[in-house]
Amino acid sequence: AAVKNVQVSAKAAANPSWVKADSPVSFEELSTSYHVTHVTVDKEGPLYNGGTDTYTFTATVEDAYGNLVADKPIEIDWQTEPTVDGLTLTKQSDSVSNAQGQVTATLTSTAAVKDVQVSAKTATQQTAENADKKVSFISPDELASLTVSPDHVTEGEGEGHTYTFTATVKDFSGQAKSGVAVAWSATNSKGVTITDKNLVTQVVGDGKTDADGKAQYQIYSKSGGFVAVMVTAKVNDSSVGSKNKTVEIKANEQDVANFFILDYHHKDGESLGRSVPKERMNFGWEGMMFKPEYLSRESHMADYNEVYDSSNKSVVDVEALQGDFSVKKAGTATLTATFTHSISGRYLKYVIPNVKIDHFVIIDDSSYIGPGIGYVSSLQTRIDESLPLPICTRGNRIKESDLGGSIDYLVNNLDLDLIQKGLLGDPIDGLSSDGIRMGGLQVNNKKIQAHLLNNSNLKTMAYVVLCEE
Repeated sequence: AAVKNVQVSAKAAANPSWVKADSPVSFEELSTSYHVTHVTVDKEGPLYNGGTDTYTFTATVEDAYGNLVADKPIEIDWQTEPTVDGLTLTKQSDSVSNAQGQVTATLTSTAAVKDVQVSAKTATQQTAENADKKVSFISPDELASLTVSPDHVTEGEGEGHTYTFTATVKDFSGQAKSGVAVAWSATNSKGVTITDKNLVTQVVGDGKTDADGKAQYQIYSKSGGFVAVMVTAKVNDSSVGSKNKTVEIKANEQDVANFFILDYHHKDGESLGRSVPKERMNFGWEGMMFKPEYLSRESHMADYNEVYDSSNKSVVDVEALQGDFSVKKAGTATLTATFTHSISGRYLKYVIPNVKIDHFVIIDDSSYIGPGIGYVSSLQTRIDESLPLPICTRGNRIKESDLGGSIDYLVNNLDLDLIQKGLLGDPIDGLSSDGIRMGGLQVNNKKIQAHLLNNSNLKTMAYVVLCEE
C-alpha cells in the first residue's frame, strides 16, 4: 500500500531507548498497478441517433492491492466495438478520478448502430474491461408529413364541418411504416390542452399507421367556433417525430329575436324584466339602453371575454364595459357580440342585422307647465282636443299611427314601465316626478291621443307630447 513519512527506530536489547533513523521514508503507489475492474453504463437504451442522446460509462479503477484509486490522474483508454463513423466517445474533461475511484466517458452517435460494446483499460493494463451491457443507437421513425382536409377554414359547426388530419410515418430508410402508434393532441396556440366538451376529437381506427404508413384524426365543434386549435401528431420524442397544424373553426353567426330595455337606473344583477321582440323595438329615446337576449345560456359565462360592436355608432353605440347598447338617434345599425373563452379559444358570435330605430323620441322637459304638456278630457278615451294643442319646442309631433301600437304593446302586453326605462328622462327628478305619466301622439291637427307609459297609475290625466326631429 502507499504510505508516507514512515519513521524507523532501533535499539539494542540492553538499550533502554529507541534511536530514530536520520529521516522518515515513504512508499509511493506504483501507477503501473492501476487497472479498471469494472465498467457500468447508465441507460438501458436504445437511444436515438440524433447526436444528442447520451450514454454515460463509468470505469472503476483499483490498485494492485484492491484499493480504490481516488483523486488520482489516471489515463483511461476507452474503446468501442464495432468502430463506426458517427460514434463519438468523449472522455471526461480531466483525467482525475473521483473519491470512489471512478472515471467517466460519454457516447453519442449520428449513425444507427446496434450492440456496441464499450470497454476501458489503463495504459499498462493488458486486457480491457467490457461494460456491463452493450448499447444501441437507432433511427427514429420519421413523421414525414401532416396534412389536413379541408385545407381552409370550415364554415360552421357540427359534424358536417369536420377537419381530418393525416399523419404519414416512414422508417429510417424512407419507406412507409405500418403499425406505428400515433399520439394525437388538440391544444390552444400556447400548447394548453383544450378540454371543452364542445370540441369533438376522435382517432380514426385503432390509432396505428396502415400499410401506407398513414394514421388519421378528426375534430369538429358541436357548438360555437374555436379561434385556434393546434393538432399535434407524435410518434416519438426525436426532432423528426412530431408535427403540428393549427386550424380555425368558424362559429355559426346567430341572430337574436328579442331585446331587454334597461331601466334608467339599472344596476348589474337586477332583473331585466320581459324582453321585447326586435320588430317591436322600433323607437328609442335619449338615454335608452338595451341588451340583446342571447340565444345561448352561455353568453355570460365566467372566463369568456366579451367584445361588442355596432356598424353605426351614431345610431346605436356600445357601452363596452357592460355589454349594453345605447340609442343615439333614428337610423339602422348592425350589432355584433362575440364571447371568447380565455383558454380554450371557443367563441360564440351574434350578428344582429337591421336594428332599425324609426323614431327617436324627444320631449319638452323644461317644466310640467311647459308648452309640451297637455291634459286629456276623459280617462276612457285619453284624447285631448283642447286647442291649441301642446307643441314641440324641438322637432315635430310624432303621429299616432307611427308609434301608438308599439307603446301600447310594451306597456299593456309586456307590462313594461317606460317611465322607469327613461322615456320621460330621469324617473327620479324628471317630468314623471311632477305627475306626468303619459305620452301624447298626434292623431291630426286637432286631436292628440295620450298613452299610458306604465300601469301603476291609471287615473293620470296629464301627458307630454312626444316629438322627433
